[in-house]
Amino acid sequence: MKEAILSTLVYYHLWGDAPLTAIEIYQHLFWLDNFPKKAGFDDFLSYLDKLVAEGKIFARGGYFFLVEDDFFSRQKNYKISLLKKKRLLWYLKFFVWWPTIKGLAVSGSLDADNARGESDWDVLVICRQGYVWLTRFWLAFISHLLGRRRYQRKIKDRFCWNYFLANQKIHSKYQTFGQAQMFSRLVPLFGQDEFIFLWKKNNQWIKKFLPNFPEDYQKNVWLIDNFFWVKIERSLGKILSLILVQGKNWLRRWQKEKINRSNTGLAIKYNYLSLSDDLLIFHYPPSRGVLAEERLEEWMNKSQKSKIKSQKSK
Repeated sequence: MKEAILSTLVYYHLWGDAPLTAIEIYQHLFWLDNFPKKAGFDDFLSYLDKLVAEGKIFARGGYFFLVEDDFFSRQKNYKISLLKKKRLLWYLKFFVWWPTIKGLAVSGSLDADNARGESDWDVLVICRQGYVWLTRFWLAFISHLLGRRRYQRKIKDRFCWNYFLANQKIHSKYQTFGQAQMFSRLVPLFGQDEFIFLWKKNNQWIKKFLPNFPEDYQKNVWLIDNFFWVKIERSLGKILSLILVQGKNWLRRWQKEKINRSNTGLAIKYNYLSLSDDLLIFHYPPSRGVLAEERLEEWMNKSQKSKIKSQKSK
């Protein structure tokens, strides 16, 4: 259990210098071969207290962390994240009317309330089947017109449309610990029913990595589904849908060719860049958060080797 707690805290330190509350650690605690898949919360707390007493982790203000600076950064980042979410919500009025959009959710550092001042707005998009490329084009185009599309060094408070899915059952090769962490942290802004369905379709494999995560979808205060202006915009989008969805095949070919040209000769891992017709992932170049899973594996391997050495020396 101690190793599981330490590994979870190491992951979130590598992911974004993020300290966690006891509940957050428990919910995001991932399975290792040497401890039960389901652990009681009381037992978990006792191990957490032991780690603090042994000086292996630190505790302050309800947070647990490995490096003291992480605590101060999250205190600051929490306030920044709230302001960023409010600003992002204001801009959603320019996007929710688009008829091929079924759901929008905040991801990345913003969903964990750990965004820095210079951070962008990572958004996951659920689309109508067969329309991921067309949806991506128009979201990028509209956000560019608004001066809110992330590109080159223009990052702060700009939309980063980096994850589009139409088939809500995630393919097995993308069912990783890092993906489980991402889906468990999502903060839906629009399309609550779609995210409830997404969670049900992927709950089984996510809980293989995060056995303590709640069975049911967790609602949040940021949803705009029931706002009057959202319903008006969605109705308008339906009326115009026959016109707006034209050219999807041409836009698909053009975007794929452009992306492939820009990445010619690069050995890019599939989990950094996916260009299928039901799943688009744009995590290249990979951010610190995307690389955290690989760095955690390296840390665990080094930790295991040092244990073996210490046992041999005894």
